[in-house]
Amino acid sequence: MRYQIFLDYDHLSFTEIVKDIRRLMKKYSLGCAKVYVSSRRHRPYHYHVYFKRRTNTIDEWRQIVSESNCCPNFKEYAQQFPFMILRIRGTKPHPYLYATVTLKKIKKHRKKGKLQSKTI
Repeated sequence: MRYQIFLDYDHLSFTEIVKDIRRLMKKYSLGCAKVYVSSRRHRPYHYHVYFKRRTNTIDEWRQIVSESNCCPNFKEYAQQFPFMILRIRGTKPHPYLYATVTLKKIKKHRKKGKLQSKTI
């Protein structure tokens, strides 16, 4: 089984999130990351990050989540329940693709790409 690496960042700036993403990319060779915004009501926004590479073991997945600077509540919940679904039905507004991050560049997206569901 392969595990999708998903991180939930609340109340951090985009710059702080990019630093954390790049640190994890270097350490674990994760490839590019897609950053989605799930709420724009308050600044800083709520971001969801998906990495291109999946892990082969649940232990590696847990290590990556625990070493990230993502939301502490998400970390705690994810460690107990590694199999979860994010948004079976869309929210208002729908999460949309905000940026693609690699080790060398950040590409911000202008169009809203809807994310309806994602399983990790």
